[in-house]
Amino acid sequence: MVVTLGDGTRVKCPVDVRDRATYILVEQGDWCEPEVSFVRRFIEPGMSALDVGASHGVYALSLARRMGGRGRVVALEPIRAAFERLEQSLVENALQDTLTVIRAGLSNIAGEVDVGAQARRKPDNADADCGLEPAPMMTAKELMEGGRWPTARRLDFVRLNAGDQQLDILRHWPRELSEHSPLVMLRIDSGCSVNDAAKALAGFGMPLFRLVPSLGALVEYELGQPLDPGVRNLFTCTRERAEMLFRRGLIV
Repeated sequence: MVVTLGDGTRVKCPVDVRDRATYILVEQGDWCEPEVSFVRRFIEPGMSALDVGASHGVYALSLARRMGGRGRVVALEPIRAAFERLEQSLVENALQDTLTVIRAGLSNIAGEVDVGAQARRKPDNADADCGLEPAPMMTAKELMEGGRWPTARRLDFVRLNAGDQQLDILRHWPRELSEHSPLVMLRIDSGCSVNDAAKALAGFGMPLFRLVPSLGALVEYELGQPLDPGVRNLFTCTRERAEMLFRRGLIV
């Protein structure tokens, strides 16, 4: 089935309300995370974005649509069923010139690993594992230098939803991203806690930020501050990018 979001983006979903993505998108007409609205505001035509663990593709598709044909989005999704639906959504939205979908995850070692297939999580049990599936992995270097990333494009935004690979990515990838200085949105869950993320980023001069939905802006997060239990994402970036966001009113 196809669900049309408020911004006109069309998302392919399983015809099954027991599927978590289908349930949320049909009920709310959009994704349930407040960060999705903020990221849409951040993205401008001409930017480039990377969505790691794109799943149903709300972020990747919405960002590509926001670019209006002037920019580039690369979406990585290792789970076959989700990847195939995202490819269909790509055609459904006629975004072939802006969005590239690759069946792969991101890791420090290329090859095939077993990853949790979460395509049929029930709405009342978002953390339940639905079995393992062998999936291809690629390294950041392979992505950025192996012809998969658009040549000479600065990377402006990264969404990291990489499961068990997330911490390893945070520990090593910032060195390779230094020349790009993107805004990074990272998933916070049992596999990558706030403390884990802070420790991984400690040596790179990249502070953590949290979104304040009522302000529609980010504020710097100090380790130890209480977080709403529903917060699933934090942001990080270099001070250079933070200054750019401040000038746009996206950081206070």
